[in-house]
Amino acid sequence: MTALTTDPDPDLRALACRALGSTADDRALPALKRLAAHDLAKTTLGGLVATAAQQGLRTAHRIRARTASA
Repeated sequence: MTALTTDPDPDLRALACRALGSTADDRALPALKRLAAHDLAKTTLGGLVATAAQQGLRTAHRIRARTASA
């Protein structure tokens, strides 16, 4: 799924960000951080890939916090 973060289609990159965030996998974090900082491409619905990456990072952090405290 991390391969989709470099796809030319911003919609696919944004979807990959959300999916990767829900995995909370450490291997996804560098790609999410990179996209959150640098990918200002707009999706078909007008959102930014960077925003989707930020959402993915927040989701990953929330999941990791819940599993750490459980």
